[in-house]
This record gives sequence, C-alpha cells and structure tokens, in this order.
Amino acid sequence: MFQQMAGRKVSTTETSKERVSTKKQETKYEKRWESTYQRLVKFRKEHGHTMVPQSFNDGDDKPHLGRWVVMQRFLRKRKDPPYSIKRAEKLDSIGFVWTLDAEDIFHQNRDEETWNKTVQRLKKYKLQHGHVNVPHRYNDGQRPHLGMWVSHQRNYYREYQNSNYSVGLMTNKRVETLESLGFEWNPGREDEYEEAWMSQFKAMKKFVKKYNTTKVSNTPVGFYSSIATTLRWAETQRMSYSKYIRNETSTITPQQIDLLNSIDFAWNLTNKTTHEKWIHEYLKLYWHHFQHNNTVISQSSGYNSDFVYWVETQKRDYNAGKLAQGKIDLLNDLDFDWTLDPVATWEDMYEQLSQYYDRFGSTLINTNINKDLGTWTSELRILYSKGELDPTWVAKLNQLKFVWDTEDVNWNAMYDRLVAYKKKHGTVCVPHACPDDPPLGGWVRINRETYKHMVTNGIDGISVQNQSAVFEVAQVKATRKVPARIHAARMLKLLEIEFVWSPLDVQWQEMYDRLVAYKKSNGHTVVPYESPEHPGLGVWVTSQRVSSETMSEARKTALDAIGFVWDPLEARWQEMFHKYCDMQVKNVIGNNDKMDRNDEELCTWIRNQRRNYRRGALSKERISLLESTGFDWKINNAMS
Repeated sequence: MFQQMAGRKVSTTETSKERVSTKKQETKYEKRWESTYQRLVKFRKEHGHTMVPQSFNDGDDKPHLGRWVVMQRFLRKRKDPPYSIKRAEKLDSIGFVWTLDAEDIFHQNRDEETWNKTVQRLKKYKLQHGHVNVPHRYNDGQRPHLGMWVSHQRNYYREYQNSNYSVGLMTNKRVETLESLGFEWNPGREDEYEEAWMSQFKAMKKFVKKYNTTKVSNTPVGFYSSIATTLRWAETQRMSYSKYIRNETSTITPQQIDLLNSIDFAWNLTNKTTHEKWIHEYLKLYWHHFQHNNTVISQSSGYNSDFVYWVETQKRDYNAGKLAQGKIDLLNDLDFDWTLDPVATWEDMYEQLSQYYDRFGSTLINTNINKDLGTWTSELRILYSKGELDPTWVAKLNQLKFVWDTEDVNWNAMYDRLVAYKKKHGTVCVPHACPDDPPLGGWVRINRETYKHMVTNGIDGISVQNQSAVFEVAQVKATRKVPARIHAARMLKLLEIEFVWSPLDVQWQEMYDRLVAYKKSNGHTVVPYESPEHPGLGVWVTSQRVSSETMSEARKTALDAIGFVWDPLEARWQEMFHKYCDMQVKNVIGNNDKMDRNDEELCTWIRNQRRNYRRGALSKERISLLESTGFDWKINNAMS
C-alpha cells in the first residue's frame, strides 16, 4: 500500500486545490495580522508609544497584544525566513521600537494588572480616610505595601518631570488616574522619602557595625527579614549611584553619597577580602536558617560541595580553637550546631577512594565530586613526602595506582604533548598562542622561566651526560613542593629532546647562518635593506648595528669573525660599491642610456666619488677599492 501511495502521480487538479487552500490560509493570517496591527495603533494613540508590556492585553482574546509585539521583534531578528518588508514599513510608520535594552525590557515587564489592583486598594483607602496621602509605613496586609507604593509613585513622578524622560514607570495615563483621586505629588509635610532613606541608612550603619562590611550581594527572592530589606536598599543605592555618575536621572543626592562614603560603602562588589568572602558564605547560612530554622547543610538538600565544606570547616576550626570570637558570635546568632560529624575511619575513606577509582580510573580527585576525599588524599601525599605514612597504608594505596606526586603527573602529561608536537612540526619552539595545543605554549614558557638561570650561567655546560651539573642547577630551584631530584629529572628529559631554552637565541642563530651563506655567495656582509632574494635579512643586519651597544660579546665576536660592517655609513658605501661592481660585470657602466634606465641612485653615487676624489675627501682605502675595478676618474671617459 505504501509503495502504491509513493508511486501515485499527483494530478493537476489536486495541485490547484492545494494552491487555493494555501492562498486562503495566507489571506486569513494577513487579515489577523492587520487586525492586531490596528489594535497596536490604538494603543499608541492612548499611551504615546508602541512599547507594549508583555503582560498587557486590550481585551481581545487572540492574539494577546503584548506577546504579539514581542513576536514581531523576534521574527524580524531571526531573518530566516525574511520578515515581510510591507509589515516592517507599516510598523516603522508608527514608530515601532524593534530593539529594547535591559532597562526598557524591565519597564515593559512591569505588571500592569498589579498596578491597577493597587489603585483599587488606594480608592478603598480614600473611602475610609477621605484622602490618598498614605503614610509611608502604612501596610494593609497586602503586597506591595500601600504606603511604600504611594512613595514610589512620587519618585517615579519626579523622574517623569525630567526633560530627558522618555518611557518609564510613570505614564500620562497613570498621572491622570492618580490625579483623578486627588493624589498629591508633593504633600507639603516632612519629606517621607528622605525620612525613609535616613531610616535605611541607619540600618546600614548597624549592619556595618555587626558584619564589618557593606560588600554583600543582594538577597535571594522571597526573603523579607530586616537584613534582606537593608541589602536590597544597598543594591538600589548602587544602581542610583551608577546612573548619577553617568549623568542620568537618579534619585540619589550628593549629600547621600557623602553619607554612604562616610561608612566606606562599597559601590561595587568586586575584589572581596577574605573576611567579605566569609560573610558571603555566612549569609547563605543565614538565609537557610531564616527559611528552615536550622543550620543543617548537605549536598542532598541542594547545596554545592564548597558550601557544605565551608560549614564543616567552621565546626572543625571551632573545635580546634582556631575560630575567631566574632565569627563564633555570628554563628551562635543562628543557633549553630557545633557538633562535628563522626570522623570517618581510614578504612571508610579508603573504601570511598576505591569506589572513586573504579568509577573514574584515577586517584586524582575532582573536589566538585567529593571535596572531603580530595582533602584526605592531599593530606596523605603530605604525610608520604615527610616519610610519616604507614607502610601498610602505602602498600594498599599502591594497589589503586595511587598518584603520590600530582604535579609530576601533570608535568609528564604536558611533556608527552611536547614530544608529539616535535614529531609533527620538527621543532620544540612552540608559539605562545599555539593553534594545535593552546595550553602547550604556556607550559613551554613556564619551563623556560623556571630554568632561566640556565641561560645566564651558560647552557653549554649542562647536558644529558653531565648529570651532576644538571643536579647543581636543579638544587637552586628546589623547594619543599618540588625537590631537586624532580627538577633534575625534568631538565634531563627536556635536554633529551633538545629543548629550546631561549627562542630568541635560536632565531638569532638562524639569521646569522643566513648571513654567513650570503657572504659565501657575495663575498661581503653588506645586505641591502630591502632584498627580494633574501627577505628579512637586510632588516636583521640593520637591527644588529642599532643594538651593537647592548649586544652580548659572543654575538659581536661571531659577527666580527665574518667581517661584519658595524658603521651604517660605511655599510651604505659598501652596498653601493658592490652594486657598482655588479653593474660593471653586466657591462652597463659607461653606457649613459642604460645607466639612466637602471639606477639613478648609482649614477649619483658615481658622480659623488669623482667629486670627493677631486676634493681630496676620498679615503685611500676607497680609492684603492675603486681603482681595483678599473674605475675611470675622468668624466669625459665615463658617464657624467
């Protein structure tokens, strides 16, 4: 049956019906889009903009206007299939905003329904009290608190009156709604915003006195304790201050900034001290206690291993007498349970390690999986390095192929990658930003820095055969963590693969070898600055002259040995002389037409030699060199 269906030909009539059906469907969608567009036009007339809140709906069932607006932005941004040009032009004609920044999105997502419901509560308040001047601390048991909400409307209104105000939390329609209730934007009594600000500032001072910091992150959603209120207020001050320094509309004043600076208020939360990090963890425990009325923390209750370990550390430090009294007092405020969990026996930890090894094939513990086990294995390695670990335990751990030196394991792994790199590229000069293996370049650089003294003291004296010299050098770098025997072993391994301790020396030697080859072919070391046949060599030769004062004696000696010309002026004369010799060989000298066409610079140089000769300004050495080529000092017998 399926084969019959697959092989059946589609008739022309069926195709036509499908086209008609598709056309009708497209027309239906177009009408629906146009209908929703007209609703957006109506919204713009009422509100003065097209930034419809996502939760907004004008009463029609489908489509929801707020979500429809979001969908237009999404479809235009996607570009596949391309957004209808006709639709885009229609939306542009009413000032449609295609992109919203974070602040606009925040404003768009404000819950219009909540605002309207709060207005209804305000109307009830007016019926009971005869006015809408709600005290700041008034609370009718609902959220948002009515008194605070009224204060916020006045703050939003202040921003609304700013000449730069565009779209925010106060609109023309909202102003009209509140004023129809007799809302007073300036009630004429003590400024309740200032009073509320000072009240929170005092709470912040108490917080600083107790916790000795203001560098604390905002609170989790759903917490309404006094500390939560203070920390949310602190975050508001940071946002207001950020606007203030950008010269944007802000409710914070210079006087308030000065007051906050007087208590060392943290305007950002970066670069926390050890104490501030401790307070950060402590407040996690505070929120847990606030919610569950206990300090029982475990990974099974959703906390990561770092936080579980932090709580356990407080208990250990306390029982060992290492915890500061201030921290003890803060934890006691939470009725902290100082009882340590039962100490796991060596056999228990070994069993955990055995299970970890069976699962992952390694005894290098990922502390994100089991921090306690990672700490235990680290302690074992320390005891082993001191020779204080029971030989019986050592034997049992070796059965699991226990890694006693984790750093050596990592080093050897990187060494193997370097060997593989050399096999592929024929060199161990790995670039710092190595495309094949990015971490390898950094590792090579670290090893060069680690053994930097080897270059200073002379690398030639250290070899695979001279292991005693290698050990002496390694002794200088020895530490408790990496003893001399490990340093020596590593240096020997690097020497075996001809490790390049200074890549700059290698580059210099390569260029020097090219210069030697150049002299062998040309009889001199005066390489033209720009030489197509020898790219880069002329530039390098020039740089050697420039750096002659800072150059090592070994390099100077090597260059002198091949007759290197250090004087740039002498080098320039020699360059032109050799060019003259080349031209003479090509039978160009003396032919005016050929000389003019080939090198005007050389013609000028020849004239200068004759002029200097007549003036007695040409050295005997240069005269001798020129005459050795048959140079004609008479102008009438050669090109003038």
